Amino acid sequence: MKSAQNYMMNTFEGKWVFDSNLLVYALDNKSPYHAVTIELFKQFRKSTRALPIVAQQNILEAENVLVTYYHLEVKKVIYAIEQLLNTFQFEVITPLPTTYLRYHIITESLRTKTNVYDYFLAATMLDNDIASLITANDKDFVGIEGLSVYNPFKKE
Repeated sequence: MKSAQNYMMNTFEGKWVFDSNLLVYALDNKSPYHAVTIELFKQFRKSTRALPIVAQQNILEAENVLVTYYHLEVKKVIYAIEQLLNTFQFEVITPLPTTYLRYHIITESLRTKTNVYDYFLAATMLDNDIASLITANDKDFVGIEGLSVYNPFKKE
């Protein structure tokens, strides 16, 4: 596996959205992806050329996973997410009033099983002029025009 640090030094510039799964891995110290995720977050924090971003829906999705599947208390999850976002200086983006239109274009253009949340995330990103995504689920974003996806856990 290529380390996040080595990849970071050569590639990451500009705005990058971190998918919900990375927020969960960062907070789950038992995850096999925890160390790579934390290293990636640290590299972004140190960088002057790369900006870490999350969409509001990433926050909601990560909180839902931590409460529903990890059975953590809501109050503790909210605190942990807020600390994580503040510590690593994430910018938060939101959908625009017309994001649903871009979502419809993406959904129709792919003509595959609709992946509502991932397609809406892509639409939110593109409407905010952000084309780069970091996720463990890169296959969920295949074929979305204008989007560049990086999976830090994939063996090269």
